[in-house]
Amino acid sequence: MKKIFNLLVSGLALAILLAGCSQQEMRFEEKSYTADITSVTGLDVQVQNRKILLEPSPDGQIHLVYFDSEKETYAISATEDHTLSVTLKENKDWSDYVGTSPSLEYRILRIQLPQTGLNKLSLSTTGEDISLPSLQVAGSVALSVNNGSISFDRLD
Repeated sequence: MKKIFNLLVSGLALAILLAGCSQQEMRFEEKSYTADITSVTGLDVQVQNRKILLEPSPDGQIHLVYFDSEKETYAISATEDHTLSVTLKENKDWSDYVGTSPSLEYRILRIQLPQTGLNKLSLSTTGEDISLPSLQVAGSVALSVNNGSISFDRLD
């Protein structure tokens, strides 16, 4: 009887502790980034729990559309070898991992690429999918998904 009582008290204490965890909904803001294809010849994207959606560029430039919050931001920079690097940076407390994840609409990284002009394409995500349009890449292509799928029409 004493074991059952102790188990109930422990369960109640755990429930109270978890109820006090941060359950504030993160506020996301839509942002965009544009890179000139004449100065960028490669794209390297390394994210977690984000769907990567590639689309044709309407103007021959590289465009990124994404959502940032105070706890999840993207680091976007050009490297010396003219590769545009995109990584997801998280600034979360342990309590931010308790509960639900942000809505899918905030977990999509939309990238518009020109049909030609890339020498290197490297995309990696976990828990979501990668979708590519018909695309030509002059050099290497590396696609990596953990617990998701990769779909594309045609890749030259």
